[in-house]
Amino acid sequence: DRHDLYVALEAAIGPEQATTLMEHLPPIGWADVATKHDLAHLQTATSQEFALVRAETAAQMAELRTELRGEMAELRMELRDGLAAVRVELGSDIADLRATSLRDQRTLALTMIGANAGMMATVAALAFAAARLV
Repeated sequence: DRHDLYVALEAAIGPEQATTLMEHLPPIGWADVATKHDLAHLQTATSQEFALVRAETAAQMAELRTELRGEMAELRMELRDGLAAVRVELGSDIADLRATSLRDQRTLALTMIGANAGMMATVAALAFAAARLV
């Protein structure tokens, strides 16, 4: 173990040199130290995982775009249909309003003609009555 090694080094080269040498040794076994090969392998694996994540994300984004386009097209169709229905209903209401207005105008015109005729008859009758009195 490390302590036994330090004790042996201290006896062989002295305490300061033994401490210096022990400070330069890794705190764990050499089997646990990563090599350049280990790091290169890790870099390759990480790069592959990131590439896979990018590809999956791109596929999901493409799928989302397709879904959104479909939903937007459906929404446009619903909006067009709704607006067409409003136009038809509004056209019908305007036609009804015109018919009602025309009927009311005719009624008003006939009423005014009748009232004018009645007033003219009254004025004529008054004129004849006044002429007889004179």
